[in-house]
Amino acid sequence: MSSLDIRSFSATPTEADEKFHAACRKAGVAPVVFTHPLKGPEGEALATTIALLGPHEARTAMMVVSGTHGIEGYAGGGVMVQLLNDASAIRLPRDTAVLFVHQINPWGLAWNRRENEENVDLFRNLLYCDPPYAENPGFDALADALAPAAWSGPVREAADRTLASFVQRNGERELTRIMRLGQHKHPKSLTYHGCGPTWSKRVVDRVIDGWLSRASTVATLDIHTGYGPPGEGLIMSYDQEGSPGLAWLRDWFGEVHVCGHDPLIPVHARWPYDIVADRVPGAKVRTVALEYGTAEVDVLDFDLVRENNFHHLYGDPLSPAGRAVQERFRARFYVETDAWKAKVLKRGVEVFGLTLAGLGRWAAA
Repeated sequence: MSSLDIRSFSATPTEADEKFHAACRKAGVAPVVFTHPLKGPEGEALATTIALLGPHEARTAMMVVSGTHGIEGYAGGGVMVQLLNDASAIRLPRDTAVLFVHQINPWGLAWNRRENEENVDLFRNLLYCDPPYAENPGFDALADALAPAAWSGPVREAADRTLASFVQRNGERELTRIMRLGQHKHPKSLTYHGCGPTWSKRVVDRVIDGWLSRASTVATLDIHTGYGPPGEGLIMSYDQEGSPGLAWLRDWFGEVHVCGHDPLIPVHARWPYDIVADRVPGAKVRTVALEYGTAEVDVLDFDLVRENNFHHLYGDPLSPAGRAVQERFRARFYVETDAWKAKVLKRGVEVFGLTLAGLGRWAAA
């Protein structure tokens, strides 16, 4: 791999798309564009773009995904551009392909949101879009307080009193747990899973059916930001000590962050892109989650999340106040310094190589 180039990163969705397309041309691969029905804040077109490196009929495949949580996609997009610009250095084993899925939630990227155009958390929608829908009665009691319809005055004050009273009785960890567990009943509140497949979920299904259906062994590298030491990339696992899943992650990567001890990172039954196994019967499927830290303290600012939600769901995200909170929210998930970007690229290229190597060993086993 040649020297890392922080110019692989972008400042806008349009720039990110242009750089991804340019990198595809340099790599000699043809991008396929899924145009989003809505526009960005400046009226710009939005899209998810995919590109396949290697044979379409490959039996072993690696899928690299950026932007599952919208605004987090700048990091993963930068890693993809770096890899494609240096594609000649990628030594693919025989009968192996890499599928790049660039900005699967382009609306969230453009509007500085983790959620999509329907206020849906795509990560959860990939897992839980179909009934029966899980209940979260604790959230139901706090839904309006978590996402008040006004950001000042009596409505906001009443909401804050409700949350303060809950914390006094139950503690902050329980409030975080209830909020992060998510819900299906309150489309204008936080951590909404949706009630049916979103646009991005339907694109994921089309991509799996069209580009991975011939594969017998698939590994997905899903790139996120917002948790962990700044600039460092953690390999995340829902599997607990003694489990086969944790054993194979450690075999591929060494150190692994085991989830379940921090309510900010709830444990799910599986990773979202494990749905590949549902659509490609008989395929062996594994998902690798790479999480980059952005802040010195792993504390999700409730008021920042709530205020951003308010401007998008009840206010005007393009007002001066709306734009200001979007900038603060963006900074929480995308650190636009050269040092941070250099760390992201170095770790991203490293994890890509380790995933590809582990996939090759697994396919040959």
